[in-house]
Amino acid sequence: MISDLDVVRQNLLDGDYSGAQERLVALLVEDPRVAQAWVYAAELSERTGRPYQAWQAYRRAWLLDPQAAWAPGIHARLSSLPKEKLEDWFENLLLVETPSVAAAVIVKDEAHTIRQCIDSLQGAVDEFVVVDTGSTDGTLDILRELDVPVLKFGWTGSFADARNFALSHVKSDWVLWIDGDESLNPEDVDAPRSAAALYGALGRPIALRIVQVNDVG
Repeated sequence: MISDLDVVRQNLLDGDYSGAQERLVALLVEDPRVAQAWVYAAELSERTGRPYQAWQAYRRAWLLDPQAAWAPGIHARLSSLPKEKLEDWFENLLLVETPSVAAAVIVKDEAHTIRQCIDSLQGAVDEFVVVDTGSTDGTLDILRELDVPVLKFGWTGSFADARNFALSHVKSDWVLWIDGDESLNPEDVDAPRSAAALYGALGRPIALRIVQVNDVG
């Protein structure tokens, strides 16, 4: 049995770009979490002379399939393109009703990295829930300067206790757990809300593993 994705692939091979577009729209309206459909939307965009739009499609596919083997090469080739207007059909597919997202951070003596962490999340989340377990190095002064509220929690020897305490203060729909020595890549500022919207539509509890890049050493 030939799948809709197989038909789109054949459309692209045959140069039937209007047919590919029509089927992709139907596919992604029905289920916007099909990573391969976004890859084909990217290929269609490249073939029709819209490389920036292609990069946005690849980004959505990469969000849904973070270990995709093609991602590094595509990133190197397209990520630095100047912004251009998206076609209406494509822009409509990208739109999602975004739920609220909180950044929850457990900190202790993070003065050397906490500013970068908080700054990187500006615009990515709706709420900060920072729990300090006994900083003495100026971490609290930096958070005060950044106007980020801090909750105090006596360390019990268990990160689970600290995280559950943080969770009890979260008001948002979704939670992004991030350590004080981590930061969000600038190009991924829209990713937390996009992921929350795409998976929140499933209507059941979801946990997503975040792909981390170690920039130390």
